[in-house]
Amino acid sequence: MEVALTKPHGSPSSALLREDGSGAGGQVASSRLTPWRRWRGHILVGLLVMVLLAAGTAGIAALVSAAKNKKNDAGHGADPGPAPAEPLARARFLMRHTPLLDAHNDLPWEIRNKAKLDVNAVDLTVTSPAYQTDIPRMREGELGAQLWSVYTACASQYKDAVRQTLEAIDTVNALARKYPETLAMASNAAEVSSLFARGHIASLMGMEGGHQIDSSVMALRQFHALGVRYMTLTHNCNAGDPAAPWAGSCCPISGPTNVGLSEFGRNVVAEMNRMGMMVDLSHTSVETMSDALDVTRAPPIFSHSNARALCDVPRNRPEGGGVVCVTFVPGFLVPGGVNASLSNVVDHIMYIGNRIGYDHVCIGSDFDGVETLPAGLATPADYPDLFAELIRRGVSDDNINAILSGNLLRVLAATERRRRTS
Repeated sequence: MEVALTKPHGSPSSALLREDGSGAGGQVASSRLTPWRRWRGHILVGLLVMVLLAAGTAGIAALVSAAKNKKNDAGHGADPGPAPAEPLARARFLMRHTPLLDAHNDLPWEIRNKAKLDVNAVDLTVTSPAYQTDIPRMREGELGAQLWSVYTACASQYKDAVRQTLEAIDTVNALARKYPETLAMASNAAEVSSLFARGHIASLMGMEGGHQIDSSVMALRQFHALGVRYMTLTHNCNAGDPAAPWAGSCCPISGPTNVGLSEFGRNVVAEMNRMGMMVDLSHTSVETMSDALDVTRAPPIFSHSNARALCDVPRNRPEGGGVVCVTFVPGFLVPGGVNASLSNVVDHIMYIGNRIGYDHVCIGSDFDGVETLPAGLATPADYPDLFAELIRRGVSDDNINAILSGNLLRVLAATERRRRTS
């Protein structure tokens, strides 16, 4: 940069002062320029100090962030190296490099019932007998991501179902705000992987029953906009007009049975495809399952069901397609639910894997949705024991990774692609 200077007393001649203080001929300017040089030096020193301070602050922040991430991620995203041979150690190793995504947890419903929706009255940093789910047990169990159920009861249909669903959605978001070091909201498959790599438990939402939309596609769209990523077409009630439902439940408390999808119900499934919301067929009648499989252009899921061949109850999945998230509900594991154990959960996983394929099975625990659980799977802290038993029985690492989250994230991503191409 050059600055034009005029000599005093109106002299017509001028000189160009370079940044080094010399004139056009290379000579240093006269003493009258000394103050400029002195202030220039001060300015340069000040700028240098500011740069050094900024670099130091950034370095400290980077060190703090690195330490925090090291504490949080427990090896997530690091070079895995060789997997240990011992089953439980191997299970934990795999779970620290592939997120465990549980498709169904009812903690928001329990917070409604036990804390009147007051998240501040619930302390998830400590273990409490009031809940099956808390941060210490989620961390101990290597949970990487959770689809929280934003359920409301069948009795709310055509009354305050939409409001109650909004309250459940707000509860999930409030938990993420309260525990930002642990929980973080995700809206797609890529965000789940990214949050897991940073040491968070990625949080998504699923809506457990078509009754929650009050037969309004507009309400359905708004729930998706708020982050709901699957809807179970029914709960233990038919969805819609009791006399002419649009989707039939496997086990309706009242009303007609053996009901499939009406024309409106088929439109709901098509709209879910268009938006990118997964179609969940747990709780539905065989007729609704069949109709939905005919309509959907994205893979469906069963968010918390088991193999009907091993436990013949209507809530379980008969032979067929879809990705089945095996649940821990004792009555869906063994007839009568008596003496159910972790071993029975493994039986269902392996039956589906060997019969249909290991790309068709995932986990949907139903923690905090049932009072009793199988021996050995009482809380999320017990997840590693489940995968250790699968390893003992010969399930490969690739199939373990598929069960952990590979299958469910594949369906979520496929549903997202369907939205973009609809």
